[in-house]
Order: sequence, then structure tokens, then C-alpha cells
Amino acid sequence: MKLTLITILLGFGMSAASFGADAFRVYAPCSKTQTLWIVNAVPKVDGGLELNVAEKRNLGFHGRVIATHPKKPLLYVAGGGEERGKVPGAVVALTRDGGYASHQRVDLNDDAAYLSLDRNGTFLFTVSYGNGRLNVYRLGEDGLPGKAVATVDEGKKQAHCVLISPDNQFLYIPYVKSNLALLQYRFDASTGAVTPLDPHNANPPQGTGPRHLVYHPTLPMVYFTNEQGIGLSTYQRSPNGQLALRQDIAILPEGMSKDGLSASDLEITPDGKFIFAGLRGHSQDFDRIARYRVREDGQAELLGLTTADKIPWGLTLSPDGNYLLVSAYNGATLTAYRITTQGDLEKVASLPWDAQISDLLTLPTNQDPTLDLPRIRSPTDLDAVIAATPDAALKKPLAEHANAILAGASRSNRRRCRPLVARISPVVPAKGSAAAAAACIAASTSSSDARQIPVRLPPATSHTSGQTRARPSVTSRPTVPSTVSITDTLRRVWPSLMPLIRERTQKPLSFIHIPGFEPQPIATAT
Repeated sequence: MKLTLITILLGFGMSAASFGADAFRVYAPCSKTQTLWIVNAVPKVDGGLELNVAEKRNLGFHGRVIATHPKKPLLYVAGGGEERGKVPGAVVALTRDGGYASHQRVDLNDDAAYLSLDRNGTFLFTVSYGNGRLNVYRLGEDGLPGKAVATVDEGKKQAHCVLISPDNQFLYIPYVKSNLALLQYRFDASTGAVTPLDPHNANPPQGTGPRHLVYHPTLPMVYFTNEQGIGLSTYQRSPNGQLALRQDIAILPEGMSKDGLSASDLEITPDGKFIFAGLRGHSQDFDRIARYRVREDGQAELLGLTTADKIPWGLTLSPDGNYLLVSAYNGATLTAYRITTQGDLEKVASLPWDAQISDLLTLPTNQDPTLDLPRIRSPTDLDAVIAATPDAALKKPLAEHANAILAGASRSNRRRCRPLVARISPVVPAKGSAAAAAACIAASTSSSDARQIPVRLPPATSHTSGQTRARPSVTSRPTVPSTVSITDTLRRVWPSLMPLIRERTQKPLSFIHIPGFEPQPIATAT
């Protein structure tokens, strides 16, 4: 049994709030309070969601937009103010479980209405609403932006978005209102150079005002919210990067005025089936989320409108695509909706937070096994853990060795535990100490199955999870007494572990090996 197997048992809390779905975190900068919000989101078995504030960190500047690095635990935040070349931004480093670690201020050329990175995480893109300029910054090995390697000034203001194509070859920048345009560029992923396509402008229809965009995950389709047109535009992208308009969908009830309304952000689900877009009622009481279904040909059809809190400005999806989260700019709320199989939105949670939050994103939470030790008391508990285990390679041994796991949860043999802890602890950092103790407990039972679990300590490297498979059932396993748990036993052995833990904090994880099952390498803990 790998140590990660035990870590998984410890990492998934044994509560109704966490069976069968993965927890995640929401990150959002607030311009008004100059802070970064970090919110915990824990799915429930009934489809609900628990939202609670994890941290609120002072950034010291008016951050408005946020992006994440595709490969590193880094966030990028930018906003406006200050003179050209000294516009404040920040690179935020995250802890292993997604908490705030630190942030470093950086100077950017211009204010940013949108922030994104290329697919390789090599370049950072910003566009300015105030002057319309695009800036491309090369990122160092530490993820920090250096001087801009490219700056494009088209002489237009009111640029609203910049997002690289899935193949990392093309950039599109929409301009709204009187500067209406949809400009197209080829991007050189080795140098950061940006070259206009010919024709340069995709010429969106008058009155549309393309604002934000998303790409279909498998089809060559690009979707834009129309800020002034109050709807959705669908474009088809050719191999040479040129966009061709295929749809312009109006969504307002017949006869309703567009005055005082504007579209905001949009998201597409990971399977490409549904699109959701915000509609802001600035001077009308008409704040909505537009719901679209994407047909097989990539064109969209309106499903309906869902009522939202005042001024739904920023939208994002949970990492698994099961929830839509919306920030109400004036309403000062974070609202979560569950996405049904038919593309409907069911409100499942709401959290008050600062007004004037216009952008947000989510990242999965990497659980620290020492934060929330589960109480595995029965086969039902273990069934839930197997269902929640994302690593397909672990599901089979979890079920095959269920008796050893359950028996290990029901009693502890400290005499057998001590030598095992002595062998594991020297290579386990402090945050892995709970996993080491649990491994000891699982191997210290009188069960013959458990006694066959030896210890092996090879060098550690990065762990790669497999795809999820259907979980094996363990409902026929014998019942374990409900009065004893891993947590209870861990409390008893903890004092003997503490001296070793204090001495060894920066070494890689080891793992427990099941004969006949080849374990994957384990990641180094931080």
C-alpha cells in the first residue's frame, strides 16, 4: 500500500460534505479593498456546496483581474493606476494546498482589463481598456514577468480581452462601443512576437460589442459575449486563424430596451455542452445569467435566463465543471450554481464578500492529510473514499486490501508500530507525519493481510494519477467497531512521532508497498 493511498484516506474528510466530489478554492481580487479573497468550496453529496472564507490578504493596490499559471502554483493579479511602466501588479505564490504563501509586486506597462497566459506558461498577456494596448511579458523560471517583449498599440481604446487559441498560435482582442473591432494576430510561442493577420479585423456586426471570449474544447469555434448587443456571437476559426461569424444571438424578451444593460463575462463547460454568460442591469432591474446549449455543429441555442444578484460581473467554473460561480459587483456576493445535465442552473450557495469584485478563478484543493483526519469506521466510509479517489491505479488495491485498512482503523499494536515508524519517519516531512502514522496503524493490525504489507523506501519523484474508473464495491466487508478510528490511534502514537518530526522536515515522502501492485512515484511534500 503506497503512502499516498493512506494519504488519500486521510485527505478526504469523512463528512457528507466531501464524499464523491473534490473540494476547490475560489480566488478573487477586490479593487475597492485592495485585497485577495480566498474561499473554500466543498461539494456536498446532495449536489450542494459549502462556501467559507479561508483568507483575505492585503495586496496594497487596486487589483481587478486575475489569472493562473498553467504549470506553477502562481496567481497573477493586475489593475490600474500609476504612470505608464509603473502600473502595479502582483505574482502570488500558493502553498501546496492552495493557500496564500507570499506575493511579489511587479511593475506593468499599462492598466489591465484582462490578464491571461499562453498555453506553455512562458508569456503573460495584458490588454488595457484605457488605451487599448496589448503587452506581452516573458516569464522567468520563477514565474515573474520581465520587460515586455512586445507591445501593440492600434490607436484604439476599450480593448476588453486577450486569450490565446488552444493551439497556442493565435490571439484575438475584441474592442467595444465606439472602437468596435475584433483584431486577429499570429503569436510566436518562442519569441513572444505578435503579427497581425490579413485581414486584421474580423469586422463584428455594428452594435454587437464583443467583450469576452471562450474556445470550444474540441471544435474550431469561438464564442463572444456581446456587451452592447446583449447576446452571444459564434465564430468559426479556420486553420490560418481567421474568424468567420456564424451566429449573432439576441437574448432579450421581444420589445425590451437595451438601455442600461450590458453583457459581462462568459464560461463554457469542459465538455463543450453549455455556455453561461452574465447580463448586467445597470439601470434596469434585470440581472441575469444567460444559458446556452452548444449543438453538435458548434452553434449555440439559448436555453433561458437565470436571475442573478446585482451586476453579475465575473463568472468562473469549478475545476470539474459541475458548478458555476458568479461575483455580483454591486450585490457584494459570491453565488454558486449547480449545473444540471440539461444546462439549468440551481442556486446552491451564496457568500457575502466585498463589492467591486469583477474577476475570479478556481483551482482544485490539494488536501493536506494533517488538516482533516477522517474517521474510517465502516465499509461504507471506505466505499466513499474509493469513490472519491481520482487515481484509478489505487482503486483496485484499496478494495483488495480493505480488510487490512478497516482492521488497522479498529486497533493499534504499538509494539509493532514503533519499528515501522522508525523506518518511515526519517524520510517523511512534518506535513506527511500523519500519513506515516496512519501507515503504521494500517500495518499494525493482527490481520494476516495487513502483516504482509512490507515497507519500501525508494527515491521519490513526481506522482501522476491515472483516469478514474468505476469503483469496486466493498459493502460485503465485515463491520468495524465504531468506537475506534485512525484518528483515535493516531492520537496515541503522536507523542512518539514528534521528536522525529521536529528533526526531519524537508525530505521526500516514502510509501508502503503492496506485493503484486507496483506503486507510482510520490511527489515531494512542501
